[in-house]
Amino acid sequence: RQMCIRDRYLPVRPGTDVILYMSILNVILREGLHKQDFIDAHTIGFAEVAESVKQYTPEVAADVTGVPPAAIEK
Repeated sequence: RQMCIRDRYLPVRPGTDVILYMSILNVILREGLHKQDFIDAHTIGFAEVAESVKQYTPEVAADVTGVPPAAIEK
């Protein structure tokens, strides 16, 4: 069984969930876990989104959200 986000408890600080999501997207894109064909067919402006999340590494997000980088990576 593959792990999914609903199987994890991430103790995020109130009001920082968007930073956490951007960091998770950073990891997804960096690790190549996305489906580029689907993105190309169903989104507009995704390249800009991908560029904008590069700054939200798990380490940066950990400082803001309180969620450890290893938990974000996992």
